[in-house]
Amino acid sequence: MTPDQPQRRASLPPVPAAAKAWLAPPADPSRLERALGADPRDQSPRELAEARALLTRAAAAGDVDAQFRLGLVLAQLEPPELAEARQWWTKAAEAGDTRAQAGLGLLLSYRLDPPELAEARLWLTKAAEAGETNAQAALGVLLTTRLDQLDPAELAEARRWYTKAAEAGHTEAQFRLGLLLAGWLDPPELAEG
Repeated sequence: MTPDQPQRRASLPPVPAAAKAWLAPPADPSRLERALGADPRDQSPRELAEARALLTRAAAAGDVDAQFRLGLVLAQLEPPELAEARQWWTKAAEAGDTRAQAGLGLLLSYRLDPPELAEARLWLTKAAEAGETNAQAALGVLLTTRLDQLDPAELAEARRWYTKAAEAGHTEAQFRLGLLLAGWLDPPELAEG
């Protein structure tokens, strides 16, 4: 063989399909970043399938952000895959992700039939106590509209959470706090003008 001739490589046997998954290179970080940052509602079915595959791989490896975002994707599918979304949000929520705690609380209180209000309240409270404004507002809604009986203690707690979220700029909490103060408290607390 002369130096100008290419070396011939021995041909390798074909790789079995089961081995391909293990031999595949890790996900391209930029593709995973796009999947993590993308809104599932803005993706084509092909992009959504790719994002789901990348997120599933990262979530299974313990990436808490991927677990949260995978739950989001699954909850927004048509039809939604709520059982699997719940599984991933629970993992992320147990790891302390406040977005997952809030998402799980909302799923349990509004997306399940029948709702699981006690567990929803627990997760929303954890996220609200950590400063998650969406959870604070959602907990206020849960306390004023989703529980069987309203009592003054729950109205006071709802007021506290609405106030925290409203002071942080959450517009729905501002509106609901106004409703609570104007009509649900006895006597109503109206500002003198």
